[in-house]
Amino acid sequence: MPTIARLDAEELARPERRASLPFLHVLRLYLDPSPLFKNASAGTRLEQAMALEYNRRNRCILPVYAQRWSVIALLSFLGLAWLGAAAQADPLLCVPILGCALALAVAVAAVLVNLAVYVVLGIAKSP
Repeated sequence: MPTIARLDAEELARPERRASLPFLHVLRLYLDPSPLFKNASAGTRLEQAMALEYNRRNRCILPVYAQRWSVIALLSFLGLAWLGAAAQADPLLCVPILGCALALAVAVAAVLVNLAVYVVLGIAKSP
């Protein structure tokens, strides 16, 4: 069974190839767009330019990932609000509150990184 690290970005872009992956790999692809991009810092200058051009052409998927992480952030925030109100009655709820706070922080960071990479790929020049 192939892993994500062994597959090329162009292979992962094909739905029939993703269908043969295990569930956890598909989940990672659902939340992390980085396997779908090429390394633009490796290889010859021509390979770097081709990888950067490939990444620029495919940057349109990044707002979708930002949207997914925005939903996760919103749900984490709502969970924090609900658990915070309920924690007054049961202090043991502080543990799930920490989980929601961590999920919120990761989700906000993921949204910002996805949008920043989207912008940078839009203004990047070929080497």
